[in-house]
Amino acid sequence: MLKKISFFALAALLFVGCSSEEEKEKEKRNFKDSVYAFVNSHPDIVGYGKVDVNAVMDESNMEQNSLFQMFAAPTYEVIKSLVDVKAPVYIATATSENHSDLTMYMMFKLKNQKKMVEELKEMGYEFKDHNGISYAEDEDYVISARNETVIIIAAPGDYDGKSLVSQAFKYTEGKLAKGKMKKRLEAKGDFVMHMNLDGLKANDPSLRSLPDGTEVDFALNFEEGKMIFETNTNNFADIEQQMGMEMTDDPIISKKITDEEGNVIMAMQLSMESKLLNMMGIDAEEMSNTMNMMPLAMDGIEGSIELSDLTPTDNVVMPETGKAMGGQYMEMMIDLDAVMAMQPEMNEYEEYWSKLDYASMSINKDGTMRIVVTTDEEGQNFLATVFEAVDAFMNNGGLMQIMAMQ
Repeated sequence: MLKKISFFALAALLFVGCSSEEEKEKEKRNFKDSVYAFVNSHPDIVGYGKVDVNAVMDESNMEQNSLFQMFAAPTYEVIKSLVDVKAPVYIATATSENHSDLTMYMMFKLKNQKKMVEELKEMGYEFKDHNGISYAEDEDYVISARNETVIIIAAPGDYDGKSLVSQAFKYTEGKLAKGKMKKRLEAKGDFVMHMNLDGLKANDPSLRSLPDGTEVDFALNFEEGKMIFETNTNNFADIEQQMGMEMTDDPIISKKITDEEGNVIMAMQLSMESKLLNMMGIDAEEMSNTMNMMPLAMDGIEGSIELSDLTPTDNVVMPETGKAMGGQYMEMMIDLDAVMAMQPEMNEYEEYWSKLDYASMSINKDGTMRIVVTTDEEGQNFLATVFEAVDAFMNNGGLMQIMAMQ
């Protein structure tokens, strides 16, 4: 009997020892695994994604920007000494039990926990330690770190910082994300985000008409000569059915705005009817009346403009695809530099906005929404073009003008 007890006691000790070692290994997880476990283990996550800060900085040539060098470069150098800027910054959103409040999380890859604490203490933060976690509370957020993971938490109302960070790092010790969740976390893009809209319905009543289980993926990318924002919905067929959406053979609204030379500077077509929208009073007639008001909204421009029906013979093309409008639920395009040129107050700033080209938006038959803004600098990243223009404007009196307006 004694031998049996000894055997079971030994087995228990080995089990406890192995479990203890396993827990320690989880606490020492690398940054990526910690994030993947956090997102997978948090029971109230409604959104998660990432920002490729390093790519955005490179694409925009930000560190060469004179305003950045003047105002932000010293701080950014400190950040680079503490955080691995080549790693993505992950973002997550969670709801409370009744879905009435949102808590935001931002996760960074840390280079050295001790150095970060020392640096932030010099900035006035008061750090405490709990189970290997260093954390400091501010009014609206908590900064916390363990090993190579930093978690900044913005929580609503009164909160217990110690409890908040303890639970957050507990989630980093859970099971790793896999399948679709892992694929979304590894999606390429300057900014990518996945949202489960069920958990947001309490915060946004406009979402309550959507079918249960609706999820949306967002992606924002800056490329040579253009910026692309795209959304995809997981159950668009269910949304179509619930809202009574139907593709029409011919557009129910098809309008264009032309300048005095007959050039199309704006165009829009809608080839979709919705029973639900009609019940809400949002029908073709209402939208057509709204379109008819657009020239009035452009009052004060130089030259005359005219709103008229857009016909297939106009052959207005979508700037990005080069295809004529039609065949999608909705399409819209704006000739940005042409519209800006018609604004008298913008004439003196022409050298700054003249590189803008077109903006377009489409809602395709598969439910994908795509917004594209282009420049005429095809060999240069969109962000670099924009920040060059902003830099030039600010250095040529723009900063003084803005300050004078305050």
